[in-house]
Amino acid sequence: MCQDGVYVHPDDAALLSDVDQFYRFNGFESFIESTAFGRRSDGGVHLGLVPRPYYGDVSRASVFLLMLNPGFIPLNYYAEETCREFRDALVGTLRQEAFDPSYPFLDLNPRWSWASTYWRRKLADIVDACRTKQRVSHADALAFLAREVCPLQLFPYHSARFSIPKKLARRLGSAKLMVKFVREALLPEAKADKVLLIVTRQAEEWGLDSQRNIVVYQGFETRAAHLTRNSRGGREIVRFLSLQAEQQHRADA
Repeated sequence: MCQDGVYVHPDDAALLSDVDQFYRFNGFESFIESTAFGRRSDGGVHLGLVPRPYYGDVSRASVFLLMLNPGFIPLNYYAEETCREFRDALVGTLRQEAFDPSYPFLDLNPRWSWASTYWRRKLADIVDACRTKQRVSHADALAFLAREVCPLQLFPYHSARFSIPKKLARRLGSAKLMVKFVREALLPEAKADKVLLIVTRQAEEWGLDSQRNIVVYQGFETRAAHLTRNSRGGREIVRFLSLQAEQQHRADA
């Protein structure tokens, strides 16, 4: 729901309406002219940006990365405000419609490399592994991951640092719906070897335990939540996606 330039899930609106930690800037200029700009260790949540509860095509992805919430940099405001096509792509993902068929996970689309860098860096080692194993170009490896990988955020709103009290976060309807989706829709799929779940943050809130096709980060793993081939999650992603690629190759033969 968008009202007066603020993007809030209908089930969250009442809880977020009077909370000081939530910013309601209506664009890039509004943000850089505020006292929040340049504030160190800022934990404010930006409700003026398109929420990102999921990245990519939820119905077709096979690897789900369970995170906490989208990060924030000033470029987020600038990209949404100055590039209508990029903002439309964000809204299309939010509505789960009008995907770029080659890059449904738009953060891996080279076209938006100027606007979104976090996930290309985060998954760079996995991209290299896919490129080598499948003997394809870098762009083809990115496209493969963009179809197969879908991060999910427990809390869909942007912030540079998460500082919302747990009691409030747990009451948010958007968070409850995401946990319900994971437990009721994805957990059975993981047990049936159809999807892989990597819980990188807030394992207690997601309510999942490590088992086949479910990797739950613990302790120090949750701090940087690495997804390289040297991490537990990264190794499982490479294994699972190798199987997916083999199955696709046999289907195309």
